[in-house]
Amino acid sequence: MLLTDVQQQTLDKLLMENGNTELLPELIYEAPEFLTQIDEKLRDVDEYYHTKDYIYECDDGRYFCLTVTQHSSMGDYESAYFYEVFPKEITTTVYLTKENL
Repeated sequence: MLLTDVQQQTLDKLLMENGNTELLPELIYEAPEFLTQIDEKLRDVDEYYHTKDYIYECDDGRYFCLTVTQHSSMGDYESAYFYEVFPKEITTTVYLTKENL
């Protein structure tokens, strides 16, 4: 499914807002209707900050990531980046004991 011109303009604006700690974190709570959040992963934690990745699937089949770094105790946003990503399946073999089968 293709995006409308207005949706594409909105997406282009989001992609150009790198570092904008006012506009981009709003995606966490109110993403445009053509972006669906499909995953959330904690990327990094230290004494002062934590960084999370929010993965979105676009109606046109593309995937995007919102990476947000937030102050751990105060809640202020330090940085936010929105960019296109590509899914890559990684398979892992897990070995179980005979009793756990």
